[in-house]
Amino acid sequence: LQYVAFHPIAGAGLGMDALALNEMRGELWKEVHNAYLQYAVDLGIPGFVMFVLLLRGTLQCARQAQQAAASGSEPNGEMFHLAEGIRISLIAFAIAALFHPVAYHFYFYYFAGLALAARAISVPARTAERP
Repeated sequence: LQYVAFHPIAGAGLGMDALALNEMRGELWKEVHNAYLQYAVDLGIPGFVMFVLLLRGTLQCARQAQQAAASGSEPNGEMFHLAEGIRISLIAFAIAALFHPVAYHFYFYYFAGLALAARAISVPARTAERP
């Protein structure tokens, strides 16, 4: 947090958290202990906020897909359960990210893509009304 306080805008750079912390604490070569701090140290506060907004958006996409599958003229049980599984996986990642520096691993991005795809399949496209 001290490094983020001194470099709030730009951060250390992508994947440079260990080097930035060596600068602050001495040469221990240890990474930060969670993904959220890893984003904050590497990308600064704007990058951290963007990741949190991305996580929130993907959770909303999964919830919207789940709601669309449960409602409508033809409820789709399979899509409902798929969207629920995606949502639970995103929540599990959000909690696990508090304890492990997995900011740049593929786990989150797979489930984020699945959440977007589930919403695209479940939620009907809005058509603009033409006068």
